[in-house]
Amino acid sequence: IPFLKQSPDINEAPEDFETPMNTALRLARDKAKKIGLKYSSSFVIGCDQVVECSGKTLHKPMTKPRARRQLAWISGKTVSIFTGICLFNSGKKTFQSDVIKSSIEFRHLSKIEIENYLSLEMALDCAGGVKVEGLGITLMKTIAGDDPTAIEGLPLIRLSDMLRQEGLI
Repeated sequence: IPFLKQSPDINEAPEDFETPMNTALRLARDKAKKIGLKYSSSFVIGCDQVVECSGKTLHKPMTKPRARRQLAWISGKTVSIFTGICLFNSGKKTFQSDVIKSSIEFRHLSKIEIENYLSLEMALDCAGGVKVEGLGITLMKTIAGDDPTAIEGLPLIRLSDMLRQEGLI
């Protein structure tokens, strides 16, 4: 299926008292709707991820010092990843949306491992500072979840179900 990639340029801050799961779902829907309203008969996919550990949301670090602190903090811990996905049918103005939960148990990371990782992997714009599809996989002990692609940001198993429901595949 041919596609275009567009950024909706929305505020991704969580709302007051919003759970990580609800934030991921709301942002996926908001992204799909904002782009979808520009088109009269398209299918628009919106996604968002929120990473949580011990009750704290981990954001995109954007700088190496922040990434270093986040990685040291999650060392030896398990993080929950909430990947929101939404398929918006702009012709019918209908939504299908879901959140896929995954978890990653991190190994105990030494300062040297963290420094080596940050010198080799450009993951400052990834939630938690970890790019699982790259060298971030070396920091992990286990991964659990129903759809391994959700950890990378686009849950393809769930998306395939949504596209089938629309008669596209």
